[in-house]
Amino acid sequence: MPVLNLTVTETVTGLAGGETGFDRRLGRAAAAGGPTDPIVLLIHGFRYSPLRGPTNPHDSLYATAPGGRKRPRRQLSWPAALGFRDDPDDPGLCLPIGWDARGTFAEAFAQAEAVGMHLAQLIARLHARYPARPIKLMGHSLGGRVALAALGALPAPMVRQVILLAPADFDTHARAVLTRPGAQGAEILQISPPENWLFDRLLEQALRRDAGAGTALGRRPPRAENWIALSLADEAELANLAALGHAIGPRCAPVCHWGAYLRAGVMDLYSALLTDRGPRALRDLAPPPRSLP
Repeated sequence: MPVLNLTVTETVTGLAGGETGFDRRLGRAAAAGGPTDPIVLLIHGFRYSPLRGPTNPHDSLYATAPGGRKRPRRQLSWPAALGFRDDPDDPGLCLPIGWDARGTFAEAFAQAEAVGMHLAQLIARLHARYPARPIKLMGHSLGGRVALAALGALPAPMVRQVILLAPADFDTHARAVLTRPGAQGAEILQISPPENWLFDRLLEQALRRDAGAGTALGRRPPRAENWIALSLADEAELANLAALGHAIGPRCAPVCHWGAYLRAGVMDLYSALLTDRGPRALRDLAPPPRSLP
C-alpha cells in the first residue's frame, strides 16, 4: 500500500516536511490502486508534532523504514505493523496525518477539534476525487478526538469506518457527532483496554469542567447500532475474536496508554479491517449476547 505522509494544521494540508507538489503526489499515489481500494488515514495523539523535530511522528510512528536511533516501544511504526509496505503494487492508499499536539493537554485537546474540522475538508476532497473508494480513519488517544471532530464536520456520509484506540474524548462529544450527517453510515470501533482506564480518569479530572458534563469514552461508550466498543478484557469477547482468526495477547503492562496498539495481535486485526480482509460488519466483532439461565 503506498504511504504518503501529510501534515494537517488548522488552515493547511500539505506533504510532510513542507515538500511541494501535494496534488501531484497525492494523485500519483492514489493512481497506483484500484477504483475501490481503501484510503486509510492514521492519526496520532498527544505530544507529537510534525512542526517540532524531536517529536515529529513522521520520523517515528509513521516511519516506513527504520531510522538510525533506537525508539521507545510505544513509537513502533504503524504502517509497518499494519503491513503497509509503501509498495505501489499493494492495494489501497495510506495517509499518515501529522498535527501539532504539543503544549498543555488542554491546549492539544482544543487543537484536536480544530484540526479535525480541517481534516474533514481533506476527506471531502478525497471523496470527491475517488467516490468509490472507502475512506477509513484510525486514531489513537487525542487522534480519536480528531477523527470524531472530522466525522462530525462532514456535510454528508463520506467515511466508511473509524477505529478509535483508547480515545481521549468524552461521551457527550461522541453522541453529538453520531447525530450529524457525516456519521451516518460510518462503522465505529472503539478499543478501550483496562490498562488505559487510569488515563480515562485523568482525562475526566483534567478537562471535565471545560468539556461539559461528560464521561470519558473509555468508561461510557455510546450505545448505537454503528458503534462497537471492545475492552479486550472480556473472555467471551476475546474468544469471539480468536474464532474470527484474531487471537489477542494479554495486556503489555498493568497501566499503559498504548496497549490498544501494542498488544500482540491487535494491529493484525486493525489491518484486516482497514483493508477489507476482516468481518464484513464490525458488529461481528462483538460476542453474541449471553443467554439468560
